Amino acid sequence: MKVICFLFIFPTFVFGQGIFSLTKEVETKGYTQAIAEYIKAIYAKDKTSFDTLFIGKHEDFPNIELPNTIQNTKIVLLTSNEAEKKFQYRKSFTYINMIGDFWKNTCNFKLVVFITEKLPLKINWWPLHDCIIDFTYSFKKNVFDLKTLRFDYSYSNKYTEKK
Repeated sequence: MKVICFLFIFPTFVFGQGIFSLTKEVETKGYTQAIAEYIKAIYAKDKTSFDTLFIGKHEDFPNIELPNTIQNTKIVLLTSNEAEKKFQYRKSFTYINMIGDFWKNTCNFKLVVFITEKLPLKINWWPLHDCIIDFTYSFKKNVFDLKTLRFDYSYSNKYTEKK
């Protein structure tokens, strides 16, 4: 009897669930704000500034267009192959792979930051740090509020956090 009851009630719970969908506009706004928060935090931390940030367009990156400039920093979206080609014309540059997870009221970003170095016959990609950013999100106001931002230096045994 319990099994039969479960079979009839379970579909009601499954199909009665609300579906969370995210518009491209909201997703773009989240990624843009995460980059802006990173730029502000890294400058506040150690006065690092960038003329250009190269953001990795990997297979899990959403199909969005970022603004050309965020926090007075030029933003260039590149695949890793495009980055390798562009690197031929630069001595070094900062390259960031981003991953974003969105839920109904929160979203989290992880920025894996690399610096590249050109050596004879070789290009080295050195991971510098990860930046983990958590936002709360209000659908009614369409606003992302910074909850936490922290740097993880697992590549060098450093760790800092900003709330």
